[in-house]
Amino acid sequence: AASLVRLMAFAQQDTRWGPALIGSLPRGGEGTLRRRFLGSARKRVRAKTGYINGVSALAGRVVSRRGRVYVFALLMNGGELTAARNTQDRIVALLASGAADAT
Repeated sequence: AASLVRLMAFAQQDTRWGPALIGSLPRGGEGTLRRRFLGSARKRVRAKTGYINGVSALAGRVVSRRGRVYVFALLMNGGELTAARNTQDRIVALLASGAADAT
């Protein structure tokens, strides 16, 4: 997870290759996110999903309502897949809402 977050953080800063990487990630309602992030954060979330051997993953970038950029990587091992996805979606939605923005 830490490596994915570092990669996304570098992509945010490096104008040579960062925009291509971030632009290749689907937005809410597109690609692997076609049934996710359909609300107000739809255009502010860019992320990639993954699932293998009981591990559900979501990594990408979200821009809060106030314009703060967050990069994230959520890897959840074990448990029920739907519950893992719902938890991932709630965390990203909180970031998108600005709940973590400094006041």
